[in-house]
Amino acid sequence: MARWLESKLAPAPWEALLWAQLMRLTRRSLVTRIVLFVLFICGAWFLVVFATYLAARASQAASLETSGMLTVAGGTAGTGSAMKMQSLMALSTMQLDELRRMVNVVLTHNGNFHVFRVTAVAQLPRHGVRIEAVDGSIIEAREAG
Repeated sequence: MARWLESKLAPAPWEALLWAQLMRLTRRSLVTRIVLFVLFICGAWFLVVFATYLAARASQAASLETSGMLTVAGGTAGTGSAMKMQSLMALSTMQLDELRRMVNVVLTHNGNFHVFRVTAVAQLPRHGVRIEAVDGSIIEAREAG
């Protein structure tokens, strides 16, 4: 009985060879399968990021170009510069209407930035300008002489 059962449980020689061949192929291709899986995951991640970028770009209502041009849906909505930089000495030669349009004054000294919100502007005699800020600071620019 035991001999009969062993012969029934033992695989045929061709089945053992087939199984060994399948296991050998699986071991060889394991690295290839892992590399392909990683590439698939990276590709899927890239597609999600790219689709998100395109969706955000398509739903953008307006964009501001570096030239100061505001565009809406491919057309120009308006132009102008968001900021006009001037030196401190140029303040004394500016026209009064330009001085009145100032909102902020930004000064840089020794690598530090100081931002002042303008509340009042006055032209002084002898080509000078007096700027008062919200915090009570007073900035005066006068020509030398």
